Amino acid sequence: MSSSPMATELTYHLAGASWSLVLEASVVSFLMGQAQRGRTSRERIGQLYSRDLSSTRIVIDAATQLEPLQSSYARVTFDAQRMAAERRTQFERGLHFVGLWHTHPEPEPVPSELDRRLAEDHAGAASDMRAGIVFMIVGNLRSSRSLRVWVQESASPSARLEGRLLPMEQVPVEAAQRG
Repeated sequence: MSSSPMATELTYHLAGASWSLVLEASVVSFLMGQAQRGRTSRERIGQLYSRDLSSTRIVIDAATQLEPLQSSYARVTFDAQRMAAERRTQFERGLHFVGLWHTHPEPEPVPSELDRRLAEDHAGAASDMRAGIVFMIVGNLRSSRSLRVWVQESASPSARLEGRLLPMEQVPVEAAQRG
């Protein structure tokens, strides 16, 4: 029986941004535990939350899993009203919605066209409050290499944003601990 390495917090940076995204170790562990393994596994989806959106270090304090309406190996659908209700409940607990996560059945996932539309829709819905959302896909390796993160800009002419899906780079653990 092999033991898996203990999860550590992970830091991501967006080129040109003055802020970084930090996934707490408990969130990393939770997300890696959601990875799809085998042909019978189904996609999962959930939301990401932070206690403080005003810092240059946005820490993801919580990740939740939503009950899907339908889920298969390569697709998942959810109830938008339940999603909104969860956001209200988390807000009452002092947590702010930061973004979405879901799984993919490949090691180094990339967003599908459907994923891109999902990210655009949620960033657009939040455009009066923020410049974008975090969009994460959990691949099937159960390692930090499979946790891929993007920022979906809100398409907002007043903020001069174009609605792009921008990749965040994982900062090596040693560098994150120094900085």
